[in-house]
Amino acid sequence: MASSSAYQGQLVAAEQVRKLASLVDPREKLDADVEMMLADMATDFVKDAAAQACKLARHRGSDTVQMEDAMLPIDMKWKIRVPGFNQDVQQLAMKPGGRRQPTREHSTITSSVRATIANDAKKSQKKKRGESEFGKRRGGAVKH
Repeated sequence: MASSSAYQGQLVAAEQVRKLASLVDPREKLDADVEMMLADMATDFVKDAAAQACKLARHRGSDTVQMEDAMLPIDMKWKIRVPGFNQDVQQLAMKPGGRRQPTREHSTITSSVRATIANDAKKSQKKKRGESEFGKRRGGAVKH
């Protein structure tokens, strides 16, 4: 992974950064200091992500790092989401007590329950005021 020109401990070489930049825009040239800074940042990113993934694998009681171990800290710390891989990771990342987006079925049931509670409350208020379900006052004479 590291080339022969990369200094000790660097995982991403400046040449690799230059090649990547030329893929993005072939006309753009990076200053040597910028290449080194980007290479250092990429190396720090890889080391930090790998360390976090190893911690998660150990926490699970495993000596093997799985995709989810790597994706969770990358998603949570750097907000990098890889389409097709992060659906399960988002569920793992939910903090206890965190709010999830309700399903359509849950929303339908919830609105039905709320409507029933509202109707029961209206009926209860009418009974307290002495009205029957048909709107007449109890105990009073009805004029014709």
